[in-house]
Amino acid sequence: MAYPIFFPYGEPGWQLNWRCESYKAAQRNQSKVNVTMLQYKSALTAVIDDFNPIISAGKLTQQWIVDSYLQVEANNLNFIRTHQQQLRTELTKDLPTGIPVILSSSFEGSPRNMRERCADAMSIFAKYGAPDLFITFTANPKWPQITENLRPSEHTTDRLDLLARIFNLKLKSLLDDPTVHGALGKSIAQVYTIEFQKRGLPHANILIVLRAADKFSTSEHIDKFVRAEIPSSIENLRLHEIVTKRLMHSPRGIGNPGAPCMEAGQYKKMFPKEFRTETTMNVSVYPLYRRCQSDTTFVRGREMDNRFLAPYNPYLMLKYNAHINVEVCTSLRAVKYIYKYIFKGFDFANIILSAGQVQYNEIANYIDARYVSAPEAMWRLLGLHMHDRSHAVMRLPVHLPNQKRVKR
Repeated sequence: MAYPIFFPYGEPGWQLNWRCESYKAAQRNQSKVNVTMLQYKSALTAVIDDFNPIISAGKLTQQWIVDSYLQVEANNLNFIRTHQQQLRTELTKDLPTGIPVILSSSFEGSPRNMRERCADAMSIFAKYGAPDLFITFTANPKWPQITENLRPSEHTTDRLDLLARIFNLKLKSLLDDPTVHGALGKSIAQVYTIEFQKRGLPHANILIVLRAADKFSTSEHIDKFVRAEIPSSIENLRLHEIVTKRLMHSPRGIGNPGAPCMEAGQYKKMFPKEFRTETTMNVSVYPLYRRCQSDTTFVRGREMDNRFLAPYNPYLMLKYNAHINVEVCTSLRAVKYIYKYIFKGFDFANIILSAGQVQYNEIANYIDARYVSAPEAMWRLLGLHMHDRSHAVMRLPVHLPNQKRVKR
């Protein structure tokens, strides 16, 4: 056994064809319901009688979470590997030779799956118009909903289940702000994707289309909802504290060209920006937001001003107390970048040299280049969405003459 502390009596693990209890099957209006490995692993993280050793062991818990999700993923990949004849299709014209192993688009996170989701998003925006807002939302481990539910001596990293569930609830609330409450204008379409960026905390990338009456057509309209200036500590102290803590890009590269934020002597994130007395529409990327020259603010011991501030919406910052970067999309170039950005998947590199053989194994390539952090594994074990959209999209099997796809 790999985790004797969690299972001191050698309890059996998940087995194939396990059945749900009768009352659960009745609730789902089914006579027989199998328990999936994902459901079993997720149930093990539940808190019963106010204590669960599996989620109370610190770093050992994180290791168990990652191992458990990788077992689930390996089980799903094994099904795809052993059912290639049912899943693999080719064009009727010029059928290739060889025995490739295909990772189908039904597997969430596969390259084919990400391309299809990107195409779905573009279909939505082709019907309802280009997105008007690009919002990035990162979890705050100091949210009171998390800290108030920690036991003495526990840290947020010890309760990744709390972090995932609370961020998911706040994300749903954030998506309702433009859709239901019209905080940024009335939304008519939206898509989002979740990523973790090897930093641990869940991070949402959101694209929103506004109705025609709420689109950003003037600089004054942009200034009403999006700001790039440090708020006054006298007029609104709480907003000042949140913005300076969550949205400032620290100039660590000054005098240190080897800093992670530096590349060829320049800041990767294009900071610091230039001072501007008014917002101007930029035909190439995002608007050039108003950044008036003001008194210097010291943040984390460094001297910073409006040039180092990411654009934000005051209402969202006050409501969620988290890193929420709000950008207005004003050009086609920005829209194309965002499409690719939010559906890019995780980072990886894979090089194979072959002598013209069609023997590639997409499943092996996926596994070899896979990176899974404990927060991502917990998010997936709980069955939370990695992607979602406001509208359903029907994919039609359109093809050119003599290029219909057939099973091999």
